[in-house]
Order: sequence, then C-alpha cells, then structure tokens
Amino acid sequence: MATDRHDRGPGLREVAVLWGMYLFVTAEVFATYSRLPVHELYHVSRNGRTAGAGRALVFLNWPVALAALPMLAVVVSAARSRVVSALAAVAAVLCGGVFWPGMVDQADLDAKWGNAIAAAGSGLAFGLTGYVLLRRGGLGPRTRAPGDRARTAIVVALVLVSLPWLAADLGFLIGRWPVFGSVYYSDEWYAPFGHARAHRAVHAGDHHGLVGALLVVTVLLLSRTLAALAPRLRAAVAAYLALLAVYGLANIVNDFWLEQIVKRGVTRWQFPSVVAPAASLNWLLLVLVAAGVYVFLLRRAPPGRPAGHHRPLWPAVVALPAAALLAVGLAHGGTGHRTPLGSADGIAFAAAPEDASHIFVTHGRRLVQLTNADGSDLAPAWSPDHRQIAFQSDRDGNWEIYVMNADGSGLRRLTDDDAEDGEPSWSPDGKRIAFVRDGRLFTIDPQGGHARSLGLEAKWPTWSPLPRSGGDERLALSPNGRLVALDCTLGDHWHICVRDRNGRALRILTPHSSDAFAPAWSPDGKRIAFISDRDGPDQLFVMRADGTGAVRLTSGPAEKDTPAWARR
Repeated sequence: MATDRHDRGPGLREVAVLWGMYLFVTAEVFATYSRLPVHELYHVSRNGRTAGAGRALVFLNWPVALAALPMLAVVVSAARSRVVSALAAVAAVLCGGVFWPGMVDQADLDAKWGNAIAAAGSGLAFGLTGYVLLRRGGLGPRTRAPGDRARTAIVVALVLVSLPWLAADLGFLIGRWPVFGSVYYSDEWYAPFGHARAHRAVHAGDHHGLVGALLVVTVLLLSRTLAALAPRLRAAVAAYLALLAVYGLANIVNDFWLEQIVKRGVTRWQFPSVVAPAASLNWLLLVLVAAGVYVFLLRRAPPGRPAGHHRPLWPAVVALPAAALLAVGLAHGGTGHRTPLGSADGIAFAAAPEDASHIFVTHGRRLVQLTNADGSDLAPAWSPDHRQIAFQSDRDGNWEIYVMNADGSGLRRLTDDDAEDGEPSWSPDGKRIAFVRDGRLFTIDPQGGHARSLGLEAKWPTWSPLPRSGGDERLALSPNGRLVALDCTLGDHWHICVRDRNGRALRILTPHSSDAFAPAWSPDGKRIAFISDRDGPDQLFVMRADGTGAVRLTSGPAEKDTPAWARR
C-alpha cells in the first residue's frame, strides 16, 4: 500500500531537500546575528538571541516565502486533499505578504511586525509538508529526470560563486582563509566614489547574492516535479519558477559583480539591483527574460524515470549542525552599546534612509533634509561664508557637481559631462571648487563654466598648505591650522586620529573595537564630528578635540557619511 501512496501525484523528495536547505540557512542566520557585534553586520541595529531571532524571521519572510509558494503547489498535488488544499491556500495568501511594498527593505533588516505575515505562511507551508509526508508514509520514489547533469553542474557553479557568502553567513571572512584569500575579495576595505566611510568588501551575515543562489537551487529542484503536476497547475508553477530563476540570477550577478569586480577597481559600473519589485526598465527586462526561460526551458516538462525508494541520509547530516547553530545562537545575549544623545548646529552630512542618499543638516537636536531628488546626493562641502553647499549627485543619471544655498534652495548644476564628477572642496576664498573627475583633479568656478584640469591624480582634495602624505585620505585641517584630523588604522579597525601639521605626534582619539571615519572640525576647533558604527549602524557623532565626551547626533539604520561643519 505504501507504494500505491507514493505513486499518487509527485514525490516530495525535492520539497523535503529544499526545506532542509532553508532551515539550515535560517539556523546560520540566527547564530551569526546572535553572536557577532552589531557593527560587523549589515543594516541591523541589535544583536543577541532576540535580534538573531528577528533576523531569522526576516529571512523566513524573504526569501523563504518566495520559495514556499511553488513548494505548496507540489504538496497540494501530492496530498489530493481538500483540507490540505484549503490550508495551502491560506499559506499562499500569507506568503504573498512578501510582495507588499516595503516588506523587503535592504536598508533596514531589523524585524518588523509585517515580516511575521509571510513568515507565518512559510511556517504553515512547512507544517503541511510534514503532514503530507506522514500521511503518504514517505518521500515517494527517487527519479532520474532529464537535465539532471546540467542541474548538478549549475549547483556546483553556484556553490563556487557563493563561497564568500556562505562563509559570511557563518560570520567569517573567506579572504582570511588560506588559498581562498587569493581567489576571493572579502576582508579588503572599500569605499565607493563620494563615500568616506569604508566597509569590508564582504560583510558578515546574510547576502542577497546567497538568497539568489538559494532561489535558483529551488527552481532547479522543483523543475524536476513539473511533469507530475496537472496541466494548468504545471503551467502556473513553471511560469513562476521561470521568474524566480531570473530574479535569483539577477541578485547573484548584482552582488557578485559589486563585491568581486567593482570593489577590485576593475570598473565603476554596477549591475542594477532588482531586490524589490518596481515599475522600471530593469524589471521589464527581467520579466521578458523570464518569459523566454518559460517558453524554451520550463514549458515542456518530460517525466523522469523511477530509481527506487532508498531513504536519504541528508536529514541526519543537516540536523546535527543546524542544532549546533541554534545552540550557539541561544548562548549569546545582546552586547549593544549606546552613546548619549547630543546636539550640534551646522553639520551637513549624507544619509540614506531608503537606499538613495540625501543631504541633511543638524539644527540642535533636529535634522533638516535639504535634498530629496531621485538618485543619490553625497559629499556635502560648505562654502567659506557658510551660505552655500557644494555636493555630488547622480540625480540626472551621472555623477555631477551641484551647488545650493544653505537652506536647500537655489540649486544649480556646475558640471555636465560623461565623466564622474564628485568629492568637491571649496578654496579658502570661495572663488574655486576643487573636485575629482574620473580620478583626476579639476577646479571650477562656483558659478559654473569651464572646468580646469590640474593634471594630477586625486581623491578627496583638500585646500590647505599641507603636502599630502601617502595613504592619507580626506585630511581635515583644524581652524587654527595647527592640527590635522584624519582616518588611521590600528589592527582591524579604522579610527579618528590627530597629528600636528608636520606629521608628528599622532594620537588616536577613538580607541574602540569599532570603526570611525571622516573627521570634520567645529568652527572653534574644540570639537570633531565623525561617522562611527560603535552603536551599531553608522551614526553621526561629535566629540571633544581630545577624544572625550562623545555624543551621538543621529539614530536609525540609514547609512551616514561625509560630515562637513559650517565654519561660522
């Protein structure tokens, strides 16, 4: 009788393997986000077991809910039960919550109440799979499906591409391992054009590139079950899998291209992000490619051949390390640090509340947003009379230099060319603005006109009587001209350091086990603003010039960068 039950509808081996894969990665996420300091993670604000559980909840929302939808179709077909079908419909509606606008937000990966909706759908889908397995008395027959060799080759390629992300998911940097460090970029520091704050090339924790790889594996396995589905259901599942395959591949390419190609300095062009659905040309192309995948690869699903009923060994292989990861996560409480809040006037900085960066300025304890156009605005620089702010923006499709009044009005574009222009710096008399164009130093009149090349390579130009010393970036000269604040390294971290103008008497002002960047002096030279992740996500801080009395001016998960203090 067991054989008869196996022969009704598709087997559930592929679905069971996928649940094992996703539950194992969920355990990885829980353990890593529980045990690591929050500043080593990505766009989360807490750690410890509670925060780890929250990040695991986000993972069950995305991508698990995306994968659970086609798995539910296979489970329903295998069960042939009205009760299971009704519950599967409920699970599908809950999983559909992942498509709600804003539910997938790479800029804020802390758990939200809304994440519980799709996660509950994933949990119900998992429970239905277990129930049907028990009811059927097994996984069903093993099969050999056409294309299995190609599937195996693709999985091997995905594993090789995903090795840095698999290590990061466990909380390690693969670049520090023998051999792997010569192949993969991982623990190198990288700051994009217009950013002073550098990050590791591959951050610890979950990556959307790994999510893409998991989704492609989901498609490869579930495509083996299509022939056993009813024709209409088969067509719907095949179309969804085609879209899921292209979506997963696009996320793999986006993440891998950025971390392994762009961050090596090979090119500045980045493969577009498609994490969240949008009415855009990129998503139109994605859908068109998915239609081609459906027509040429998934529309016809030839049946496989039975290959016996051997019991798989993978449940035992997966269960033990998953249990160990859960134990690791449960053993760690939170280790968060909170700097007291403070206030300051006239600090312009860039912040990215929703992926795109905009310019803000501090007014006491308030933040005033000065820009809000499409695209990103970075690297604000005050004019000497503090009446204007120069900055770089890609709002018109390419990085250009713009100038606006101190209140955000009177915007005008200074450059208009195919090169990337950014990182502006005013001359002391306010008559010229130095900036970087494709790695070369240029100057331009604040009213616009022809940009003049100085024939030098440059990064973060600074007007000062000081010669640039090797390796220094974004030097900040104190108002009295006697001291220089700069970024410096000690061990595995960046810090704010101060030295005299002749390069002597270097002092570290931020000796914490976190990173600090981009110092900016107050007008009276008594305080220094800077960016640090000492409290978790990057925030804007101010401290006394001797490194004492640090206070935090901002909060929230949005990345902050490049503070500039108006000299009144």
